[in-house]
Amino acid sequence: MQRESARRGFILSHQRVVLDVDFSANVTGYTELTILPQDNELRTVSLHCRQCVIDKVTVGGIAADFVHQDPLTNVATSNPTDVHLWTELKRKTYSALAEGDEGELAISIPREVVVRGSSALPPTTPGTGNSESFDVRPSVEADPSIVIRIDYHLRHPTDGLTFIMPTKSHPYRVPHVYTSPTSADAARCWVPCVDNLWERCTWELEFIVPRSLSAEEEINTKVATEETPVVVVCSGEFREQVAHPNNSKKSLWFYRQDTLTSVQHIAFAAGPFHVLQLRDEKPDDSTEGEESQPTRYPMHAFCLPGLEDYLKPSTSFLSSAMSFFVTEYGAYPFNSYNIVFVDELPRERSDNAGLTLASNDVLHGDDAIDQVFETRQQLSHALAVQWAGINVIQKTWSDTWLVNALALYMSGLFFKKTFGNNEYRFRMARDMDRVCVMDNGAMPPICQPGTYEPPDPDYLPFINIKGPVVLHILDRHLGKSGTSLGLSRVLPKIFLSSMAGEMTNNTLSTHSFLRTCRKVSGVDPKTFADQWIYGSGAPRFGVTASFNRKKMAVEVTIAQDCPAFTSHEGDPAALAIFKPVQLFEGPITIRIHEADGTPYEHVLNINSHFKKYEVPFNTKYKRVRRHTKRYAARQAAAAAAAAGDQDAAEAMVTVDMSFGLALWEEEAQREAWRVAEWSEEEEHIMESSTYEWIRCDADFEWIAAIRFEQPDFMWASQLQRDRDVVAQLEAIHALARMPSLVVSSILTKTVLVENYFFRVRMEAALALQGCANMQDIGMFHLFKIFTQYCYQPGSDGDPDFREKFIPEPNDFSDFGSYFVRKAVLVAISRCRDDANGSTWAVARRLFIDVLRYNSNAKNQYSDARYLSTVIVALGGSLIPGVPPERGILTEIEGPAPLGEDDAQILEEAVQEVDRYRLRDQYVPTQHNVVTLAALEFKLMLMLSGMIPTDGNFFLEYTREENFTPVRLAAFDALLVMKWYIRPALIRYFFSVIQSDSSRTVRRHVARAMVESIGILYQVGELGTVHKKEPVLVEEDSAQKKNKKSSEAGAMARALRRELHKSSTFRECILPGMQNTAADQEVRWCIIQLAEFFYKPHDEALPKVTITLPPTPVTEIAPQLPTPTLAPPVPALPKIKAIRIGVPGIQKDRPLTPSGALPPLAPAVRADGPSTNGTTPPIVVPAKPKKAKPLEKAQESGMSLNDLKACRQAMKRVTVNKHADIFRMPVDPIRDTAPDYFDVIKNPMDLSTISTRLEEGRYPDRFAFERDFRLMIQNAHTYNPSGTYAHTEANRLQEFFDKQWARISKTLDAAHSKEEAALLSAEATISAAVEPPQPVVAAAPTSSKKGKAAAATNGASTPTTVKIKPQLKPPVAEQAATAVATAIAASLPPVSKAETTKVKLPKVKINVTSKATPKTSKKRDAADAALEELLGEEVDAMEAERPAKKQKKTAAPPPPSIEDDLLASLEQEVTQAAVVSLPPEPRYSETPPTIPPAPLEAPVPVAPTLPVKRKSESIPRASDEPINEKKCRAILKLVKALPQAYIFLRPVDPIADGCPTYYDEIKHPMDFGTMEHKLNEGEYMTMGDFAADFDLVIGNCHQFNPPGTDASIMADVVDKVFKKEWAKALVKKLAYNEKRSLQGVINKLRQSPNAFLFLEPVDPVLLGIPTYFEVIPRKDARDLSTIKTKLEQDKYDSIEALDADIRLMVDNAIKFNGADSEVAAVARLLDKEYNALVKPLRTAIPNGAAKGKRKDMDDKGSAQGTPSKKKKVV
Repeated sequence: MQRESARRGFILSHQRVVLDVDFSANVTGYTELTILPQDNELRTVSLHCRQCVIDKVTVGGIAADFVHQDPLTNVATSNPTDVHLWTELKRKTYSALAEGDEGELAISIPREVVVRGSSALPPTTPGTGNSESFDVRPSVEADPSIVIRIDYHLRHPTDGLTFIMPTKSHPYRVPHVYTSPTSADAARCWVPCVDNLWERCTWELEFIVPRSLSAEEEINTKVATEETPVVVVCSGEFREQVAHPNNSKKSLWFYRQDTLTSVQHIAFAAGPFHVLQLRDEKPDDSTEGEESQPTRYPMHAFCLPGLEDYLKPSTSFLSSAMSFFVTEYGAYPFNSYNIVFVDELPRERSDNAGLTLASNDVLHGDDAIDQVFETRQQLSHALAVQWAGINVIQKTWSDTWLVNALALYMSGLFFKKTFGNNEYRFRMARDMDRVCVMDNGAMPPICQPGTYEPPDPDYLPFINIKGPVVLHILDRHLGKSGTSLGLSRVLPKIFLSSMAGEMTNNTLSTHSFLRTCRKVSGVDPKTFADQWIYGSGAPRFGVTASFNRKKMAVEVTIAQDCPAFTSHEGDPAALAIFKPVQLFEGPITIRIHEADGTPYEHVLNINSHFKKYEVPFNTKYKRVRRHTKRYAARQAAAAAAAAGDQDAAEAMVTVDMSFGLALWEEEAQREAWRVAEWSEEEEHIMESSTYEWIRCDADFEWIAAIRFEQPDFMWASQLQRDRDVVAQLEAIHALARMPSLVVSSILTKTVLVENYFFRVRMEAALALQGCANMQDIGMFHLFKIFTQYCYQPGSDGDPDFREKFIPEPNDFSDFGSYFVRKAVLVAISRCRDDANGSTWAVARRLFIDVLRYNSNAKNQYSDARYLSTVIVALGGSLIPGVPPERGILTEIEGPAPLGEDDAQILEEAVQEVDRYRLRDQYVPTQHNVVTLAALEFKLMLMLSGMIPTDGNFFLEYTREENFTPVRLAAFDALLVMKWYIRPALIRYFFSVIQSDSSRTVRRHVARAMVESIGILYQVGELGTVHKKEPVLVEEDSAQKKNKKSSEAGAMARALRRELHKSSTFRECILPGMQNTAADQEVRWCIIQLAEFFYKPHDEALPKVTITLPPTPVTEIAPQLPTPTLAPPVPALPKIKAIRIGVPGIQKDRPLTPSGALPPLAPAVRADGPSTNGTTPPIVVPAKPKKAKPLEKAQESGMSLNDLKACRQAMKRVTVNKHADIFRMPVDPIRDTAPDYFDVIKNPMDLSTISTRLEEGRYPDRFAFERDFRLMIQNAHTYNPSGTYAHTEANRLQEFFDKQWARISKTLDAAHSKEEAALLSAEATISAAVEPPQPVVAAAPTSSKKGKAAAATNGASTPTTVKIKPQLKPPVAEQAATAVATAIAASLPPVSKAETTKVKLPKVKINVTSKATPKTSKKRDAADAALEELLGEEVDAMEAERPAKKQKKTAAPPPPSIEDDLLASLEQEVTQAAVVSLPPEPRYSETPPTIPPAPLEAPVPVAPTLPVKRKSESIPRASDEPINEKKCRAILKLVKALPQAYIFLRPVDPIADGCPTYYDEIKHPMDFGTMEHKLNEGEYMTMGDFAADFDLVIGNCHQFNPPGTDASIMADVVDKVFKKEWAKALVKKLAYNEKRSLQGVINKLRQSPNAFLFLEPVDPVLLGIPTYFEVIPRKDARDLSTIKTKLEQDKYDSIEALDADIRLMVDNAIKFNGADSEVAAVARLLDKEYNALVKPLRTAIPNGAAKGKRKDMDDKGSAQGTPSKKKKVV
C-alpha cells in the first residue's frame, strides 16, 4: 500500500486548498499541490478527481494540458431496454472503479518545466508545535518540488459534500454544509487530490463564506430574524478569521495542519454553529462559583441553533476523556480537537484529524438516561480514534482490525473508569457471547495477511466486536504470563514512537504490534496470534467435575469442539480462506470454592480435544453444614446488623459473602411472596457435597462458549456468594435452564436485592420467564416485583392481581431500578401459557393500565424510552406465541377468533397506543421514540393478523416532513408487506430511491428493498401469492434433491416466478439501472435487485484483434531434384516392431537380429544386367508414398522428442489437483479481479500453453517452460503470499519442477547418447561399405537353427522362421541398428520409377512373454528413461484398441498375430525399400538360413512383496470366519473418504502417469478388486480381508516416497481403517439376540418382584450408608444398569448377561441375608429370568448354525476348488 508513490512517480509533500462556499450548493476554488518527482522522466501526473469541473491547470506557473474523465459517468448497458443485461452493467461498474483507482485527472507536465528526480520523502516526524511557515523554502535551484495549481468548481455535488438547505417539507432547517463520508472515495469528490490513505502531507486550508445567513441573498431561512454568523470548523489548527478585502459580506477563515495527514482525514463544516468551549471538570474541593480551567488542548463543541441545551450534557465529559487518554497513552497527536453536530449525516459520526462530525441524533438533554450510555461510548471512541486510526494507521488493509480494535479498547477502558468495572465486564462478556455465536464458520479471520482490498462491509461489524475482545484476553495473557502490566505498557510505547517519528509513515502492522508485545512483556504471542488473530472460530467447552474421595481430588473433564472447523472440514478451499482453528490450546483457570469458603485457583493446560484432569483438593473435611457454630454466628451477625450495630455490619463481610433481603425476613412476607425452600433431601445432598461451586475460566481469558454441569444449589451459591459480575451472569443463565420453585425464588431475590449490579438484576428478571409455567410461580414473582416498584406497599392485597391499581408517579432517580423495571415488563410480555401459547389476560391488562395511568409530572427524567418499552411489550403480549396450524386438515389459516374479553383488551390496547402516537405528533419526544414504538406495535399486530393490514397507515409516515428515523421505520414496515406485487408501491419506492431529497432515506430504502427479499423468502412469503401449498405434504425424492440447491438459487427462482410478468417492476428498474447521475450505492442496489429478479443474458465477448506475421495459406513441401544415383549400398530396411503385449518392447524400436526376419529377395533394376543370362525379372513400379508431413506442433522447429516430452508434462500438470485455478484464462468478473489486466500485462494459463504447443508456437521445450514459469510468476505477482492462489501456484510449481527435471535429464542424456552413436556409426560405415555384405550384423550362434527351402526360377519359396524377441536387446544390437539407420540415411533419394514392391515371405512368429534376465543386458539408463517417457503415448494408443476377452484358464496362449504383423511388415518394407538393389551377386536365389537368437530357460524370480509399514497396529483375526456385512460396511466407509479416490480402481500406468508401477509392484491391489473378491466370496477369514487392505496401503508406500500426496492419503485411509477394524473385531451380540434379550429385560422390569431392582441403590435415600462398604461399587448391579449395558453392546454373549443377573441376586442376598424378604424376592426374580431366557439359549445357537450353513451353501465349493485359477510360482 505504501508503494503507491513509487508506482505513481511522485510524492505529495504539501497541499493548499482555497474554497469559496455559498449556501446555494455551489463551490468555487482552487488547490495547489506540491509534489516531489522521483524520476527525471516524469511527464504525466495522475490525480483523483470526481464531480469537479476543471477550469484551468498550471504546472510551475505554466498552463498545462490535462484530461479529466470520470469512468462512472459512462457506465451503461449496450441495450437500454434489456433488463437482463445487468451482468454487463455490473462488469462495467467493476471496471470503472478499477480505472478510477488510477486517477481521473491526468496532467501533462509542460516541456518548459524542469523535472528533477528526488528520493527525498516528506518529514516523518509530525510537527505539533511552533513549526515554520510553509513559505520558507530552499532556493529554486536546489528545490526539486513542482507546484500544480488546479482551478475548479462544483455545482450541486451528490457525494463528498452535503448541503443542508430549507425545503418546503422542512422550512425551519438551518442551512449548513459539511464534508460527508458518503462513499469510500468521497475525498476526491470535493477536491482534486491523491486519494490514498497512505499518501500523507501537510495542509493549508482557506475558506471564503458569508459572514452571516442574512448576508446570503439566496437563502430564505425561518430560523431567526437576527443576524446569525457563519462559522467554519476544519481539520487542523485555527489561524485567523479576517474580513474579505473585496466583499464586506464575506469573511475568510484560515486553518493549517502541520501533522502529516491523508486527504481522507481532512474535513470541514460551515454554518451558523453555536460553540461551547470544553473545560476540565471541577475538583472536589473547588467553590461553587469558581469556574473550571480550559483543557490542556483546545476543545470545542459546535451545534446548530436550537440545540444549545443538548450540547453541554452530551459533550462535557470529553474533557475528562482527553485527560484520561493523555495520562494513559501519551500526548494528543494534534493541536486541537473539535466536534460538530450536523443534520443528515450518513452514519452516526465521521472521524477526521482533530475534527469529529457527529449526527444530531447523538445529542441528549439533562433528562435522558438510556442515551447517556450510548452517547458517551460513541464520543469517547471518536476521541480515541485520534490516536489509533488517524495519527497511527494500518500498514496494510489486513491490519485494519488492529487500529479499530485499539481505539475501541481504549474507549472501553475509559468507559470502565466512568461507569465502573461491573459495566465494563458485563459488556465484555456480552461481546464474547456475540463473537461465539457469529464466529461459527461464516466469518474469516480478523487478520488476513496479503489482502489488498479493504475489509468487506459485511464482516467489518464482526471485526469491530472481536478485535477489542482479542486485545482484552491478550492483555490478560501478557499480564499473567509476563513481567509487564500488559497492554498498559505496550500502547504508550507505540504512540510514543509515532510521535517521535520512529514509526515509518505512522503505520502499524500486526507483526510489529506483536513484536512490541514480545519485547515489553517477554512473552512470545505467536501461538496466541495463530489462534485468535490469524485463525477463525471460537471453541466450545463441555466441562464436568466429580470428586474422588480416594485420591482427594476433583476430576475435571474438558471436551473441546470447534464449530468453525467442523463446518469447513473436507473443503480445502474454505479451509484455506477461513483458516478455522482445529484445536485451541492454552491455559485455563479453574477456581474451586471449597467447603471452608476458600477459593483455590488451578491452571489447566488445554492441548487436546478431550482430557481428564485431577485437581488436588485442599480441604480435609466436609462442607460446612447448617446449624453449626459458623451458621449460628452468621445469623447472629445478621440480626445485630439489622438492629443497627455498625461493627456487626462490617463483620458480616467476613462471616457471609451473600446478600440478604430484609423484606423476606418475616414469615408472613415469605408466604406472601410464595418463597420456596430447599427440601430435606436437597439439604442432605448439599451437606454431603465437598465444595461450594466451581468456576471455569475465572480470569476471563477465553473467547469460548463454556457449558459447565453442576447442581442447581451450586449455581445458587455462586450467584449469592461470588461478587464477580461475570460469575453471577453465568449462574443466572445456568439456573434459567433448571426451572423450579426454588430457582424462581432465588432469581426473584436477585432482582429485589439492590446490592447486585443492575445489569445482573435485569438478567435475573428475564430468566424468570423460564419459570412462568412452574405453577405460575415465575409470572407471580414478576408481578410482585413490578408492584413493588410501581404501587403502594399496602395495595398488594389481591393475590391474583384482579384489581386495577393506579401506579405511583414515575421516579427514575434510581437508575438501577429504572432499568430493572423495564426488564420486568419485557419478561412479563414474553411469558406464555403452555396450554394456549398466549400471555395471561392479567398481564395484558397490566400494560394497558401502565399506559393509561402513567404520570411523569414529578419526575426529573424523561419517560419517553420507558413508554416505548411498555408499548412494544404490550404488542408482544398480544401476539400468540404458538403459530396457528394451517394445511389440508385445517380450514382456518389466520389466528383463531378472539373471545369477547380478548377482543376488548385488544381494542383498548390499540386505543391507548394511538393516544400516545397522536400526542407525540403535537408534543414530540426526543427523536420521536414513542412514534417509533407505536409503528412497531402496529406492524406486529398486522403481521400476526390481529388487526387488518393497512399500508396507508405507514405510507403517511414516509413523507418528507417526518423525522428521518420515523420515515425509515415506516419504509421498513411497508417493505415486509409483499411490496413486489403492488404496482403502486413499486413505483413509489423507485421514485423515492431516485429523487428523495435525503440521501440517508434513498440509500436506506434501496438497501432495505434488497434485504426484504431475503426476509420474505425466509418467512415463507415468497411463492404463496398465486398458489397456497398445504403444510402437510409428503416429501419425495425430488423434493429432497431440491433441498440440496443453494438458498440464493431457490430465492431467485421464487422471485422470478412471482415477477416474470410484472411490467411495472421492469419499467421502474430500467431507468434506475441506466441513470448515470444516480447515487452509486443506490444504483448498485438496483443491480442487485435485477440480479435477483431476472435471469442474465449472455454477454457478447469483446472482440480481440491479434496481428500475426504473414504465413503461407497452404504448406506444400518443395520438390527435390532427382540426383544421379550412386552405386547402391546394401542395407536392410528399418522395420518397426509392433507392440504385442510384451513388456519392454516399444513400437518405435527397430527389430534386433535376435528377432530379425530372413533377408528378402532384392528388387531388380530394369536397366541392370542379368547375372545368369536369363531374362531379368519384371519390374513392377510401386506408387511413391508421400513423405509424412511434420505435425503442426513442430512447425517452429520443435523436435519430436521435445514435443512428446512437453505433451506428457502438460498432461500431468493439467490433471494435478493444484491446477484447478490455472486451467482457464482469468476472467475479471468471474474471478472478482477487476484490476487483473492492469497488474498483469502478459497473462498466461494452461489452456493457452496447450493451444500454443499444438499450434507450433514453441521452437523447443525451453519456450514451453518459459510460458509455464510466466504463469506462475503472474500468480505470485497478483496474489500476495499466504493467499489460496499463491499457495496453489507454489505447489503446482514444485510438482512441475520435479517432472521437468526428470524430463530434462532424460532428454539431455538421450541426446548425448545419440551423438555418440552417430560418431560410432560413421566409423562403422567406412568399414561396412568396402566389401558390402548381405548381412549387416552377424547373429549369435545357437544350437537351434531355422530351416529354409530353396526356390527355383528366381521365385522365392516361403520361409518359416521362429522369432522370440528379447526384452532388452544387447548393446551390440543397438549399435548395429544405428549403423543401418545411418547407411540408409546416407543414400540419395530415388525416383518414382525406381520404387518396387517386394513380396514378403510368409513368417510364422511364436511370441512368449517370458524374459531372459541372465542373457539380456541392462539398457542404458538414459535410453530406458527416454523410452519410458516417450513411449507412453504409444501405450495410450494401444490401450484404446478393444482388448480381446481372454478365457479364464491357468496359462492361456497369446493370440496369433501373424496376419497383423505380416501386413505391418509389408507396409513398412514398402515404405523403406525406396532403393532398387542390384541383382546378385549379393543375394543367392536360395535365401540363406538365419539362425535364431540363443534362448535359455527363464530363471524363476520370487515375487517381491510390498514394503512392510513401519507401524502395524491393526488387530488381526486370521482364524475368525469372514463377516461380509462388517467388511462391506468398513469398505464403504473407507471408499467414501475424500483421500481414498486413488485406491478405488486398479492403477493405470498411462492415465495415472506411473509407467513403471507394475515393474515395482508385483502384487497390485485396490478397493475395487477387494469389493469384487468380497462379492465372489473369495475371502475365507477376516484376516484375508485385512491382508488385502494392507497390500493396498503397502503398495502405495512402496511406490510413493514418504511425504508425497499419495503417501499422506494412504496414511489417512489407513488410520480410519484401523479405527473401524478394531470396532469390527469386537465381539458383541447379534442383532436378533440383542433384541430378544432386550425383550426379556423389559418383561423382567414389569414383574412385581422387580420393584427393588429397577434403579441403582441410593444409600442416602434408602438409609443404608454402609451398602457400598459391603457391596463394592464396581459390583453393584440393577436392572437399569443391565439394560443400559445391553443397549451399549457391553455383553458379547448370553452368559455375560446371566453373570450380571446372578451378581445382582447375590448382592441382594449378601447384603440383606439369605433369610430376608429381599433375598426371597431376588430368588423369585432369578427364576423368572431363567424361564424367560431358556428358549433363547437353544433357539439362537441353532439359528446361528443354520445361518452359517446357509452361508457355506451359498459359497458352494469355494473351499474345495478356487473360484479363479492362481499362478503358482
